[in-house]
Formats: sequence, C-alpha cells, structure tokens
Amino acid sequence: MIKKNDWKVKEVPDQKVDLDFKKVFSNSDASRLLRGYKPTEMEDKWFIYSEDSWVYFVRSWTGHYIFGIELSDNFQGEISVISSWVNGNNEIYRSQGRGRDIDVLNGIINSKFGVDVST
Repeated sequence: MIKKNDWKVKEVPDQKVDLDFKKVFSNSDASRLLRGYKPTEMEDKWFIYSEDSWVYFVRSWTGHYIFGIELSDNFQGEISVISSWVNGNNEIYRSQGRGRDIDVLNGIINSKFGVDVST
C-alpha cells in the first residue's frame, strides 16, 4: 500500500473547490484505489495514495495535491464517493470547469487502476 511518505508532497491545499464527483465502486475496484499508485518513470504524472477514507491525487513532479475523494462503504457491497474536491488555487491547477475536471479524474482512475468509470 502506497503511503504519503513514499513521495515528496506539499500540504493539502486550503483552497479547495467541491467537485461533486459521484461514483460507486465495487469493493475490488475501491481496494485498487486505496492501494495507491507510485510513479516509476518520469512520464508518470501522478502519485496517488490513501489516508483514512481519502484517496489523494498528487502531481508527481510538483507534489501539489490536485484531487481528493472520500470513500465510504454503502453497505450494499459497494464503496461510494461521499465527498470530493479539486485544488482551487489557480496558480497550481487551472481548472477548465467541473465537467473537464471530472473527465480528468475519471481518466486517471481508468489509466492507473484499470477501473471502468464510464457508468
């Protein structure tokens, strides 16, 4: 399991914008997210780790947090996203709008964890 101290990261941003990211994951898909992802090549753009119920998506080159999603067991055999945010500091992350931010996050989850987020 990847941990925060496996990479040089900045502080979680004070400026966060609610992303309203709604997803339900199977237990196995959620387990993959919670295990995290550590870059192995310079081309890898993301360091991803979990702490408590949160999964954090950090830019690997800068250590800046870009996305955070909070997961919770919905007691129906699935794990739901109950809270989410995107970095609101425009000097660190220039949002192109909520829809595009969600597309970016879906793309990261799909490419790094092989989780189908199309539904």
